[in-house]
This record gives sequence, C-alpha cells and structure tokens, in this order.
Amino acid sequence: FDAFYSLYDTVVEDRRLAEPGSVKAGVISFLDRLSCRLADAVLIDTEANRDYICTRYRLDSSRFHVIPAGAPEGFDAPFDTSVRPICGTTTVLFQGSYVPLQGAETVVRAAALLRRRPDISFRMIGSGQTRAEAESIAVSEGLGNIVFIDWMSLDGLRQETGRADICLGIFGTGGKAGRVIPHKVFAALAMDRPVITADTPAARELLEDGISALFCPPGKPEALAGCIEKLADDPSLREALAAKAHELDHSVFSTGMVAMRL
Repeated sequence: FDAFYSLYDTVVEDRRLAEPGSVKAGVISFLDRLSCRLADAVLIDTEANRDYICTRYRLDSSRFHVIPAGAPEGFDAPFDTSVRPICGTTTVLFQGSYVPLQGAETVVRAAALLRRRPDISFRMIGSGQTRAEAESIAVSEGLGNIVFIDWMSLDGLRQETGRADICLGIFGTGGKAGRVIPHKVFAALAMDRPVITADTPAARELLEDGISALFCPPGKPEALAGCIEKLADDPSLREALAAKAHELDHSVFSTGMVAMRL
C-alpha cells in the first residue's frame, strides 16, 4: 500500500475540511488504519510520517518502508541556463497547491519585508485553499514585487523552476508540514536550484542546513526574508547549494535511485 501521506492528517488536521470527532473524520481515520493493516508492506515518504501513522494507529513499523517522493518526471533533464533572468536580479519561486502546510502567507509577508529590495521579485504559481488570503495580504500591503500565476503544465513548472534563482519549500506550522518533503523541493534539487524551506524533522532526514538547503523556522516571515536576502547577496553560497543539490539528486533522489531503493 502506497500510503504517501495520511488521509486523516491531510483532511482533518492540516486542511481542516472535517472536524475532529465528526463522522467524516472517523471514516477517514478508519480508512487510514484499515489500509495500512491490510497491507503486507506500506510505502511512506519520510520517517516522520511513518512514526506518526504507526503511533496514531498502533501499527507495526517493520512493515513500513521509507521511500523519498523524488522529483516529477523530466525535472532532471538538462536546462538551458541562458533563459535565466539578467544577472543582478534575484527571482524567488513559490509553487504549490496553497494548502495550509505550504505557508503561502509566510512567503507573502516575507515579500512585504523585502519590498525595499527592487532587485528581488517573487513568482507565486498555483491555486487552492489559501491563495485568496495570500493575494489579499499582497493587495493590502500594496506589494509590487509579487506576481500570482495560475497552475500551468508540468513543462511550464519545469521552465519556471529552471529560471528561478531561489526556490521555496514549505513554511506551514501544522504537524503535517513537519512530516513531509514536497515534490517541489525534490524538483528544485533535481534542477540544481538553491532551496529555502522550513526547519522540520522531515527536512533534516535528507537535507543539511547551509549545505544542501537553507532552513528557517516555520511561520516566521522575518526569518524567511533573512534567508532570501542572504542568498540574494551571496552568489557563491547559491552555487554551493546548487552543487550539493546536484550531487544529492544523482546519488539519492533521482528516479533511478528511488526505483533501486524500492
């Protein structure tokens, strides 16, 4: 059974689409537990997720196998670096489904703190639960350094990732945010892009702060803005993170390596 993530954790605890203790929440919890109990082997993306599910449902962890999510297909293909923005500007990319664990509000508030830096701009791609709130903050703050873009094709996302100077992970403060590493982080690593993401147990399973990514406390716009400025002002650090990302992708996260592990 490919558990990838807990339905209960996603629907009830992170997205708040069902109240804890409700019939809907009970059915979702039952499905989570039954699916894992019936399987001879359960695939899960992080040790933190495995521990959460095994503890919540009192399951035997020996049947769980941790397999990294990896990047979407095609993100490890060569990219034409000539299409990147002009030297001297820094493009920061957020892409996601705007579920709470993404922490889109934190990104927008970090952009507000960096409005004094005309050389730093933000591109926020996607749609979902918290996008309206994120856009509302940008409007109320009068931000001209953010462009909101609707979802695009996988090839479009690949082009945007390859053009970005800095790619953002997740910054939510909920429990699930601490237990996952999203596809977009692996996609950025596969394309040799420097990544900033929240300092979480899941992130620390596979990444090192200041070596393969920059970590910042979840839900802290000031800390995120500081990390963005640090990378914007230090091209050598960006290059070092990108080089380590390339190494990690080829040795651990590539489709071939994930398949071998499976």
